Amino acid sequence: MPKMKIVSYNISSCSQKKVDELLNLQADIYVAPEISCNEEINLPSGFEMAWNGLKWTNSKGAGVSKGLGVIWKKESAFVPEWHNPNLNYAIPLLCNDILVLGIWPTKDKKLPEQSYSQIARNILESYEPHFKPKTIITGDFNLFFGNGKNRDADIVPINDFLESNGFKSLYHKTTGESFGSESKTTYFHQFKETQPFFLDYTYSNFSVKNYELLPWNKEFSDHVGQVIKIEDL
Repeated sequence: MPKMKIVSYNISSCSQKKVDELLNLQADIYVAPEISCNEEINLPSGFEMAWNGLKWTNSKGAGVSKGLGVIWKKESAFVPEWHNPNLNYAIPLLCNDILVLGIWPTKDKKLPEQSYSQIARNILESYEPHFKPKTIITGDFNLFFGNGKNRDADIVPINDFLESNGFKSLYHKTTGESFGSESKTTYFHQFKETQPFFLDYTYSNFSVKNYELLPWNKEFSDHVGQVIKIEDL
């Protein structure tokens, strides 16, 4: 299996300029929550994108969209036939013997009673039968450690479920830090440094070469990007 670089980055308020900046990170696969649909952005000829999200028309009659996009180099990967587009939102990608599952658990107005944790659990249980010996699950989980008070968006039951399937959070495995005691953050609410949260995770059931969080670029997003590098195995 060749080397692979994955970038997972909620780019927030998508624009073509942001898409171009994202691709400048020189990855093989990009998981991009909050990206616009294929019809509203331009990708280089060497890339393609699977997209899942919402489309609507704004007050000026222009098309608007926001969803989860997974971008990859053409002919290097494919979305399997068992992909479930009804999940808000998740896209699996098969690249050689690796499964990359990009996720962005997002509430559906038709199902307002569902919590973010329940949505994430639905996604993971749906794809659990397809987990491979080498699987990466990455994205903006919309979940954080709430000290038992965070019932709507609690990472703890999701972490327990994934660990029971042999997965580890790469940030916590790399740093040795515990949930709720992270020295870094991945999201600044309303772009405020005084409102930090840890919402973005990458889980893996095998060893990777390197995992890191990018420095926060306030001009680009309210989130921080994740970079995963996989060595020859």
